[in-house]
Parts: sequence; structure tokens; C-alpha cells
Amino acid sequence: MLKKLLKLTVSVSVLMFLLAVTVCAQTMYIANVKDSVYLRKAPASDAYYKTIPVGTAVNSIGWKRGSDGVGYNQVEYKGQRGWVKTEYLSKNKPGSGTTMYIANVKDSVYLRKAPASDEHYTTIPVGAAVNSIGWKRGSDGVGYNQVEYKGQRGWVKTEYLSYGASSSITASKAKEIVRSKKKLGSSSQITAKDMGSYYQINVRTPFYDNGHKEWDEYSCRIDKATGNLYAEAG
Repeated sequence: MLKKLLKLTVSVSVLMFLLAVTVCAQTMYIANVKDSVYLRKAPASDAYYKTIPVGTAVNSIGWKRGSDGVGYNQVEYKGQRGWVKTEYLSKNKPGSGTTMYIANVKDSVYLRKAPASDEHYTTIPVGAAVNSIGWKRGSDGVGYNQVEYKGQRGWVKTEYLSYGASSSITASKAKEIVRSKKKLGSSSQITAKDMGSYYQINVRTPFYDNGHKEWDEYSCRIDKATGNLYAEAG
């Protein structure tokens, strides 16, 4: 009788464990890495069964902190169970967000490790396309978008993102636009200063007053994305 009771208890325990695993199982995706990750034989182990390509769906069934202090998820991949670093897993499939472009900055922006963090993975050049997958307000009160760039996930200030692709308008092209729209002759001097999302254009046109050469000066802006002229002054 005791043996039957023990056997029944063990069977129930196993069933409850399997049910718990089934309930807790979650589909996740390999992310935040360029090519692939190791399906390790144990947390923090250098031994592994195989590699898993970025973007691949896996079934996450557990979690444990390794002896290296890093978190690992136990996952199933093609019938094989193993362990993957938690930082390389995401609930969102890579590429499932919104395409946006780095803008409103002269050269590049930081791909930060967290909103308002001074630590960053890399820099992203102006005009580059990124995959925006989330948003959060940082401790500095500024908005940040979570983005994916070349397989790496991080955070970029929202003010440096645009839904429109950056234009290929150069400083020379901007000056040509002003010269054409304002019908300026070759005697007019035009300079263009790169301000990130636009060029600050300064124009000097000569004229004579009682035989003395004078200069008529004014400024305007050329939007890099549209080529539009605006904000004239002077």
C-alpha cells in the first residue's frame, strides 16, 4: 500500500512539473547578436550542443543564474534542450517593428544600453535605418526609442529619429537650390553650414550705393529631407 502511495505521489509530482513547464513555456526569439548564439549544455558552460541563428524562434521553459553571475534561459530548439544567455532573447521577433531613420543630428548618435545611460554599444550614423520596437521615458525626463541596428538592440533619443528616409542633399546641392529659387547671379556669395537635419544658408549679394560697393545679406534654411527652403531672415 505504501509503495503504491509513493508511486502515485511521484507520478502526480512529475505530472505537475510537466504541466508547470507547459504553462510557463514561452516563444522567444534570438536577438541582440550579429549572427548566432550557443545552445549551451549548462548555464555558464563553455560546452554547447549547437548554434542558433539570430531571429530564430525558441521555446523558453526556465531560467537560472549561472556561476558567472549572468542569467540564462533554458530553451528548446529543434528538439534539443539547452541554455541561452537571457540577454540574447526577446519577446519580439527581430524586424517586427517600425523602420525609422537617424536624423536631426550632424554625424551620429549613441546606441545606448538603457534610457538615459551614458554607456553605449556603438554609434549610428545620421541617415541610417533602424528598427524601432518600443519607447520609454528615461530618468532624465527625455523620451527614448528601443531600436535594433545591425543585430544589436539598444536605445536612441526619440528626438534623433524620423519616419522619413534621410535625403542625399549635399551642401553644394543646397546652395544650388537657393541660387535657383532666389534667382541669384554668380556675384552672390553663398555659404552652407551643416546643422544636422538642415543646412543654414547665408547669402551675400553686392550692390552699389553712390558708387560704393555694399552687401545685401540674408539667411535661410534648406531641409535635408525635402529640399524645401524656409525660415528666411534678413
